[in-house]
Amino acid sequence: MFLAMFPGMLLGMVIPLFLAPLIFGRYFGAMEIMVPCMLGGMLAGMWISMAVTMHPVSLGQAATRGIIIALGSLVFCYLLNAFEKMKAKA
Repeated sequence: MFLAMFPGMLLGMVIPLFLAPLIFGRYFGAMEIMVPCMLGGMLAGMWISMAVTMHPVSLGQAATRGIIIALGSLVFCYLLNAFEKMKAKA
């Protein structure tokens, strides 16, 4: 299982490293997008690769679960960032 999680983590980290600044960097800034995208990609890649080693998962299920995990981590990062900004203003 660990051997499957490692490539999933690497792919989830490397793909947003190159794509996030190119697609969203102009509008939001590179670090504000790249770090949450890399976190979401790493979590989704590790979880999906772990699930595939335990039982067969279809491509649609893997994509749906990966999207849900990645969006959840993105929302968590942005809410945490907004909370820190509100705390800094007070």
